[in-house]
Amino acid sequence: ENRQRQLYRIESVDEALDDDTVDRLNRLNEQRMMEERQREREEREAAAAAQEAAAAERQDAGEDDEVDENQSPIKEFFYSLVPVDLEEFPEMTWYNKVYEIIKAPLLFLLLLSTPFVDYDQPLNGWSRILNSVHCAIAPVFIALAFKGYNWMIPFEGGGGFPIVVIVLIVGIALGILVYFTSSDFEPPKYHAAFAFIGFLTAIVWIYTFANEVVNILESVGSIFRISSTILGLTVLAWANSIGGDVIANTVLARQNFPRVAISACFGGPLFNLLLGVGIPFTIKLLSDGTTEMRIEASVVQLLLVVSVTASLIVSMVYLTVMRFKLGRVYGIILIVLYLAFLVVALLAETGQLPPLIDRN
Repeated sequence: ENRQRQLYRIESVDEALDDDTVDRLNRLNEQRMMEERQREREEREAAAAAQEAAAAERQDAGEDDEVDENQSPIKEFFYSLVPVDLEEFPEMTWYNKVYEIIKAPLLFLLLLSTPFVDYDQPLNGWSRILNSVHCAIAPVFIALAFKGYNWMIPFEGGGGFPIVVIVLIVGIALGILVYFTSSDFEPPKYHAAFAFIGFLTAIVWIYTFANEVVNILESVGSIFRISSTILGLTVLAWANSIGGDVIANTVLARQNFPRVAISACFGGPLFNLLLGVGIPFTIKLLSDGTTEMRIEASVVQLLLVVSVTASLIVSMVYLTVMRFKLGRVYGIILIVLYLAFLVVALLAETGQLPPLIDRN
């Protein structure tokens, strides 16, 4: 349509222009039409090349799948347990190779005990033998993580039968059932259930690591004569908050999700206080058969309660006055409150505060 309009305009002004001007306009119009044809030809060639490349990729993917089908299931099982990326390992720097080797034993245990469902992997991450093994290992690992080796079914004549053995037998039976009701080259319909098993196992791994970190901090505190309270207020609190809260929430705010970041700042501690404290206390009360639990109060615990209450009151007043428009001043106020609490808590724990404050 544009070319027709241009030709019409040229024809309409032919009588008003001289012959040289008309020839020059005609040549320009022909040159423009040739350029458009060349551009269209290049676009068609590029589209055809893209289609050929996509077809080649699909063909390569089909060939890879065919190779995987011809691969021995035993080899595929052992290959899925390799904790090192064999393709990228030769190209890594020496320090990355050292890091991969150091974390390999732990990653091997994770692969052996934690099933996963990854839709970006071939067969969604399904491995017939490995997932069957997961059915036996994951329940046993969960039982052992909660000291299940002490759980016994008592006998009348004394002694007992370990519950963890029953868990192992049930897990083996479930693994055999999974193996004989599935295929090596197609995930079963119940494959998605392994995602929930993997999620539960991952939580238990995190629980185990958290306990070990606390034990390490207690050992460091005993060696250097540092109170566990000070370690909890500093090293453990910072390690628990910097990666999961500070960095993540800052990234969310910079990606134009400030409401999500603010909600996470309050939702994370609320979750820890209500569920992180409530669930263990409930389990403890149920296991002990009592309805109350005695907690030895200290000055640091009193400061914790006062500081949390003060920060919530300051936040409520500030947000109300500013009509929920947050700024840099609000962040500075919270940082000052935290530093003041940290200084007073450290002084109280080290006995540097006056005795009158200690008695209160």
